[in-house]
Amino acid sequence: MPDVVAGVAMMFKSSEWAAARPLPQQTAPIEDFELLIRANRAMVHAAACYGFQTVWKLQHEGKSPTMNDTKPLPGETKADCFTRVHEEILRDFVGIRNKEDFLLQAWVGNVYDPAMYIVFDRELDAVVVAIRGSETIEDTLTDMAGRATSFLSGKVLGKAHDGMLECAHRKMVQIEDAITKSGRKKIILTGHSLGGAVAGLLGIILAEEHPDWQLEAFGFGPAASVDLQLARSPLALKIVRSFVFRDDSVPRLSPGSVERLKILAKTTALLSKRAAANEAAKKRMRAKVSPVTSINDCPGDCIPIGVSPSPPPVPSRALKPHIIPVRNAAASATPPPPPSNSPAPTVV
Repeated sequence: MPDVVAGVAMMFKSSEWAAARPLPQQTAPIEDFELLIRANRAMVHAAACYGFQTVWKLQHEGKSPTMNDTKPLPGETKADCFTRVHEEILRDFVGIRNKEDFLLQAWVGNVYDPAMYIVFDRELDAVVVAIRGSETIEDTLTDMAGRATSFLSGKVLGKAHDGMLECAHRKMVQIEDAITKSGRKKIILTGHSLGGAVAGLLGIILAEEHPDWQLEAFGFGPAASVDLQLARSPLALKIVRSFVFRDDSVPRLSPGSVERLKILAKTTALLSKRAAANEAAKKRMRAKVSPVTSINDCPGDCIPIGVSPSPPPVPSRALKPHIIPVRNAAASATPPPPPSNSPAPTVV
């Protein structure tokens, strides 16, 4: 648990650092305008699945109401009141106005079983399965069950998040009957965070179980749920559409990424410790050795690199000048006598 918490903290801190960076240039823009329209509509369902408090916050400011602020109608139980309040959200926020378009509602989730609803969306002309993201402690326990388990997508065998894959299998049992009774073949699965990951896995499972269904799954900030092999499998690329905002940490957080973050954190701490030790050693050396300013400060005959030799210092007590005495001007002017072996001069 401490490792996961540390990994989550580092991932969110990385997201804060990345927010200051400029957006990378998009190399493959989406040109399918109809796809964007369906994705926008699916995003509304993914938000509505969080319940009336979240929808109220999206539309208003201030403190959101609670179920205690909602009084049941005469003869209405608390459970019926709870369902009615959420139906009003789907009617006003999403636009699902016909009673017969509500196919299944499960607003209270559990471990391996997040909340969801199934409606027929006349605007999309499709059955929409909206799965809620992480909101309760039960959802968090599902997220924590991150052991990698084998999963077959078509002919591609890979690894998937154990907790999210279990959610997808349970949801398949719950929704198959409701979709079959509706008689519809066009199915759109959507969700945010945990719900987006489960929607993607559920779409792949349903595509193999019901090849006659026209399936499409939208994930908004979906949690990391499969390895690279499964993410690039033909079935996943055909069905699943994931939208990730910049450096959102949730789609990148997994047991593998946490382990890599641990290694990175330990390496960074070790390098920082060594750098601090080296800096302390340099300070101790500078304190012991005084800086050299001239050649005369060096012992012996050494010459410091980069320091030009300077002349020796002048002694404080000047030496007495050596004076040579002068005899007299006449004597100094008399020429020297000739050498003894030279002939005597002739006098005329």
